[in-house]
Amino acid sequence: EDKELAKLAAANDEEALRELLRRHIGLIKTKAEHFKRRASHVGVRFNDLVTVGETAVYDAARDYEPERGTKFSTFAAKVIRYQYLPFWTKKGSSLKRQ
Repeated sequence: EDKELAKLAAANDEEALRELLRRHIGLIKTKAEHFKRRASHVGVRFNDLVTVGETAVYDAARDYEPERGTKFSTFAAKVIRYQYLPFWTKKGSSLKRQ
């Protein structure tokens, strides 16, 4: 059902976007938790990471191409990670690939 929601979200359906966000808040918090320790060293709070993650899920919904065969959560996780990278760079730190 994420595929259908993502299609609707890509067509600017705000309700579909909110539902995708609701369904993937756990993924967002898991990713934020994973980067929390590094973030604290450069003054980034956990809530800031969650906010960036939420934005990433919105972006993922708009860019997702279900015909490629990737699960939405897999695609969203990558988008979240890539949106964290410039966040650290702006704060004067770098994030190594894991």
